Amino acid sequence: MALIPIVFVISSGSVTGTIPIGEHDVEIFLTMAQSLYACAALLDLEYNVSNATVLFGLWAVSTAIVEVRLAVGIVFLILAAAEVIVQRKKIMAFSAFRETLRDKIFRSSNDSI
Repeated sequence: MALIPIVFVISSGSVTGTIPIGEHDVEIFLTMAQSLYACAALLDLEYNVSNATVLFGLWAVSTAIVEVRLAVGIVFLILAAAEVIVQRKKIMAFSAFRETLRDKIFRSSNDSI
């Protein structure tokens, strides 16, 4: 069950619970772009200080200066694309997931304890 619509209905005091179009679209875009960057940064299964600094720095800017949220979201998208391009030979998330499924989930009954 999705809790965000329920929380919105309770906090808005209305029974419709719909988010007004245009008021939150930049915030939703920023959140999606930030999440995409974080996922792209983790594709190589490593998270370093520069990734954390970028996330924190851009989050701090978007929190302190509300007017630049759209620009910060665009920067997050550009950085996500750059992260994928730069790390493309080191992307391990999909192969590690496949190995985990094979070794832990779909192992044959002969391998059981």
